[in-house]
Amino acid sequence: MNPQISRRQFVQAAAAAGIGLPTILPSGILAGPSPNERLQFACIGMGGQMRGYLVPELGKIDQRIVAICDVDRRQIDSALQAKGLTEARAYHDYRELLDQETGVDAVIIGTPDHWHVPICEAALKAGKHVYCEKPLAHSIAECRALEQLALSHPNLATQTGNQGCSTEGFRRSFEVIQSGLLGTITEVHVWHPAHGWPNGVD
Repeated sequence: MNPQISRRQFVQAAAAAGIGLPTILPSGILAGPSPNERLQFACIGMGGQMRGYLVPELGKIDQRIVAICDVDRRQIDSALQAKGLTEARAYHDYRELLDQETGVDAVIIGTPDHWHVPICEAALKAGKHVYCEKPLAHSIAECRALEQLALSHPNLATQTGNQGCSTEGFRRSFEVIQSGLLGTITEVHVWHPAHGWPNGVD
């Protein structure tokens, strides 16, 4: 690690670069920051992914969510009851949030995917670190445009949430299938984890 990088700079970049930060760093390295060292996050899109996974992950590293945004008033009202969000300022328009919340360090985007590109662009232009849920964009051209924008802001960390495809279990499963160990696979059965495993399945 570059000794010239401050703890705050490191935590800012690392936290924005991966919501799974607590699983990467040793426990305690982020413990007990003073209030003025804690990062300030804005969460845009307050549906199930944001409140069920992303917000709790931020709580593990004791960072502050100071602003939330969703076009649906019901999502806002529900989110403001959740642990860690009760004091957050609420917005219905991400542009207003970015204009008003100048002290925010990083933006987490968990909106429906057609909003990912415009919000990423606006957040980067506002000087915020960006974490965006998958898919990042709807086309290669959009991805390349975002890449160029990110490269023009070298001090900002960016990350797309692709944890499922980058986990050790996923990679190992791919290797096993590619090796031919399971023979010729002709049929695959899958279930959505939100509904649990069907009865009788090993």
